[in-house]
Amino acid sequence: MPWLPWTGTAAVWASLRNWRAHRREAELPWLVVPRPLLALLAAVLALQGLDGSVWRPAPTAQARPLPPAPRHAALLTLLAAGDAALAQRVGLIWLQSFDTQPGVQLALRQLDSDRLASWLERLHALNPESDYAVSLAALLYLHWGDARRRELLVPWVEARFLEAPDRRWRFLAYPAVLLRRMEGGEQTARRWARLLREHAQHAPSWARQLEAFIAEGLGDRQAAAALIALFLRDGVYHDEAEKKFLEERLQELAQP
Repeated sequence: MPWLPWTGTAAVWASLRNWRAHRREAELPWLVVPRPLLALLAAVLALQGLDGSVWRPAPTAQARPLPPAPRHAALLTLLAAGDAALAQRVGLIWLQSFDTQPGVQLALRQLDSDRLASWLERLHALNPESDYAVSLAALLYLHWGDARRRELLVPWVEARFLEAPDRRWRFLAYPAVLLRRMEGGEQTARRWARLLREHAQHAPSWARQLEAFIAEGLGDRQAAAALIALFLRDGVYHDEAEKKFLEERLQELAQP
């Protein structure tokens, strides 16, 4: 118990005071202090320096699971005095840093996918014009999880993209390049590239051409050639150098 060294010290000091009072009366030198008493005092002081750590168990770090998201986003707004945009930013910063806990560093794939998707949905609903939650879903959490996480986040990211395709094109373009290399992600990559071509008219030309190069990378040369021919017909290129590149690529794909 932490208090034992302190009580022992008090007892030893009381004995020492008694001895010093006796010494002043008898005018005896310090050298005659009983050695067992000095040894006991040193031992008690050493125990006191431990400050009870001998009796306390060593602290252990324990990971906390991601809690369930509130049923209604309005509850989060109340915590920010009615400022929904502030509530969203604070909530997403908290969510983004949840994998770093005192003494524990969680892998992103360890976060519960259902709860993660619910938090993203609730926090996005606080300020639907913001891209913050969509960017976290598409560029961070989607690639660090299992098939269940992709099942939840892929349709959600698609829906958010279609709300503002000319602004949110990057949330499909960059993930599509990675998804085509993931097991089970090839079809999603091709579908996202098609959505970019059909809906993101103000996206960079490389993003709108992505469908052809993903098809070629997956071995579908015929589809790739047809798409490049479509790009050339519709002028989906930035300058003459890019046009020349597409024409050369089309010639290469036409060869057996």
